[in-house]
Amino acid sequence: MVLSNRSCLLYLLLAITLTAGALYGITRVIWSRLERMAPGLDASMDRFEASLGEPLWIEIQSQNPPIQDEKAQKALNRLLHRLCAPNGIDTAGLHRHLVQNPEVNAFAMPGRRLVIQSGLIQKAKNPDEVAGVLAHEIAHAEQGHIRRKILKEAGLSLLMAWISGGLGGGPTGIHELARVLSSTAFDRTYEAEADRVAVRYLQTARIDPEGLAVFMDRLAANEKENPTPPEWLSTHPASPKRAVTIRHQAAQNPNTAYQPSLNESDWQALQKATSQP
Repeated sequence: MVLSNRSCLLYLLLAITLTAGALYGITRVIWSRLERMAPGLDASMDRFEASLGEPLWIEIQSQNPPIQDEKAQKALNRLLHRLCAPNGIDTAGLHRHLVQNPEVNAFAMPGRRLVIQSGLIQKAKNPDEVAGVLAHEIAHAEQGHIRRKILKEAGLSLLMAWISGGLGGGPTGIHELARVLSSTAFDRTYEAEADRVAVRYLQTARIDPEGLAVFMDRLAANEKENPTPPEWLSTHPASPKRAVTIRHQAAQNPNTAYQPSLNESDWQALQKATSQP
């Protein structure tokens, strides 16, 4: 039987897809077994993530100018302290970067780095909405989702390059990893877990989780009207169902006495610093 060029191409694409899927599946199995077998693996992966954090941040800030406004930085620090301290999260080791970028986005990076784009501050109606998004991103970092995302998107090649003394293809590899971490979604399982942990963080900090639910409601409505959704929505699929789930989880602890996550002066400082010049 003689196959047409189109048929050959289809078979080739199928073979590539099956091979890629098989390799990813094998990688996940190996990784899960290593996690169970190697007591020191978590510490090793912490070092691996820390070694990636600085070059990734250098790459990201080359396209996203950092906002150095002192009042805004102090306000952001107070917001993160308010969120993290009651939850036992070390803010001293949490690098926070406020950058000028109109896209509605925030994302966690290796090395406990958190990037907050100006578009997120501008889109939010109040600081509790920002606190909700930050709680979600911190949950990704604290639950180990970052390293699993790297494993899924970059595979074992990056890890092996690090073990052998490299960083995954030099500047080109760093550029690609920066793109992956800021523009592709986590698995739905990780998204659901981050939502769940975020609600717990917020309630422990006495911050109303309704801010996160309302923010998702508004972004989901924007998705219906706009064929090009905001960046955070495209990487963290928002839906009425997720907002309902967040509200349901928050209702399990209805007696929480919530307090504003920031005072009005700090919130205005953040908004002013992140407005377009």
